[in-house]
Amino acid sequence: MAIAATIVRGGNFFELTAITGAVDAFEIFQDSNAFKGRKVKRIEFVAGANNDVIVIRENDTDGATITTLSSADVEVVDRTYFEDGGQYMKPHIDFADSTLNAGHKLIFEIE
Repeated sequence: MAIAATIVRGGNFFELTAITGAVDAFEIFQDSNAFKGRKVKRIEFVAGANNDVIVIRENDTDGATITTLSSADVEVVDRTYFEDGGQYMKPHIDFADSTLNAGHKLIFEIE
């Protein structure tokens, strides 16, 4: 099954673009640590168009909301920082609750 996003991995950064469906932690991180959770320090969202919103939940669509990132203006980047060097999580992009237009970018910074 194809991953519903373009993912570029480099060092401690994971950049997702062209998100077209739900994406889970294993698809994002592509390693066995995704099953027990990765320590995420920061999540950053660059909107593709005004009023884009992305909802990230823990583990799956029914999980608790980790963060909701949005921007009323594509020039404004929205971020969530996690204290103490990051938090362990299994992020799941809830595509059904998100509004994404072409040009969006989601960045995970891990420990």
